[in-house]
Amino acid sequence: MALSPTTVKFLVMGLLSIGWLAYYRRDMRLEDSQPFHVAADRRDRRKARFYFLSVWSGLAAAFLSFLCLEALASVPFESAVTRDWVLGSIRGVGFFGLIIAGFAWSQVGLRVSQPNSDDKSLLPLPEPPDDRRTRSRR
Repeated sequence: MALSPTTVKFLVMGLLSIGWLAYYRRDMRLEDSQPFHVAADRRDRRKARFYFLSVWSGLAAAFLSFLCLEALASVPFESAVTRDWVLGSIRGVGFFGLIIAGFAWSQVGLRVSQPNSDDKSLLPLPEPPDDRRTRSRR
């Protein structure tokens, strides 16, 4: 049974995604042996490092994948099945890299868009209650 290049691409993306999600789950958990504030700080540092490495490794995987596809475009293969497996696998790695880079970049963007994300910005003060409304009710 011959698999199509699209099937091979999704198979490779699925396997790489399982590994990435396992690594993600390991980095996002709190250490039970530490006090909460220490464990949370260490988790946040691991999370930042994980997102940083995810973006760059995703971009590197996509770049190398597309370079390999360009290099293998004119290479003759033994059979069509071998060609489908090789090109599907390389495309899967490239798409996985782009998806991971996009996911990590969107998570960083969500975090930075929150108020006081750098712990140095000023937070807006809450609005004082309107005195005219409280006077009319008395």
